[in-house]
Amino acid sequence: MHHALCHCCNQNLCRDHFVQHDDLLNSQLNPLTDEVNTLSDRLAAINPNNIINDSHEKLNQWRIDCHKIIDHFYEQKCQELDQYIISKLDKLRTDITDLRSIMSRLIDQQETTKHDINSLTSAIHDLKQNMNSVEQIQLQLKIHPLLVDDRLIQIEKIEKQPFSLINLRPPYHTIATIGASDYSIASNDRYLLLHIDPNLCLIDENLSITKQEEWDYEYIQDMCWSLALNYFILLTLNDIFLINKKTMLIESVQTLQRPKWWICECSDKSLYLSRIEILDTIRIH
Repeated sequence: MHHALCHCCNQNLCRDHFVQHDDLLNSQLNPLTDEVNTLSDRLAAINPNNIINDSHEKLNQWRIDCHKIIDHFYEQKCQELDQYIISKLDKLRTDITDLRSIMSRLIDQQETTKHDINSLTSAIHDLKQNMNSVEQIQLQLKIHPLLVDDRLIQIEKIEKQPFSLINLRPPYHTIATIGASDYSIASNDRYLLLHIDPNLCLIDENLSITKQEEWDYEYIQDMCWSLALNYFILLTLNDIFLINKKTMLIESVQTLQRPKWWICECSDKSLYLSRIEILDTIRIH
């Protein structure tokens, strides 16, 4: 019986055992292949937009804010230019008005003297000189290019720790909620909506307030996020409101009845509401 050396385990095996041993090793490739295929499927399912959309929004907001600063600076310089020329022209108009007033008075009095003529002639000469000076004004702007430091925006990767309630880690950040309503918190996949008197605040994952809108309605009973509507839903004692996450626009929902609302929750398709006077009943909308 012929034997062959297996280089994996450094054993001499007969042909039959060598084939069995080889088949065993080859069979272990199958689960590894399955794992690679699974990882490939996971990679194909990753949508880069879900990762970078929030950063794109922040960059776009930064761009808008920078444009506002540039526009304000531009308008300021335009006003300085306008004011410079307008002040020169206003001075000439005042001088002409004064000369006309003097000449009108002299004509009415009919008592013009040689001194008056010389004074008027000198004033008109000065006015001509000033007029020539204004007409020949040439403004030269020293405009320096706007230098943008690449360090203004730095991209940092944040490694998120797997979230588990079984082994809950200590909080890495907190935010003060003084004046918040008792139940006034809701979240979607990117933001928290929190009522911090007197505002409704949209808060990102770093607990930074990204948007806020004054809330001047009733006390908030409850709030939730509707994936189907793509809106936050707020419940007061007598009304239901929709909150647009992009604009923070507050819209009132028209209802035929005005029951005293208590709590709310949403699924992918439905809105669940309960009323104070009927606590053992949940309404599905």
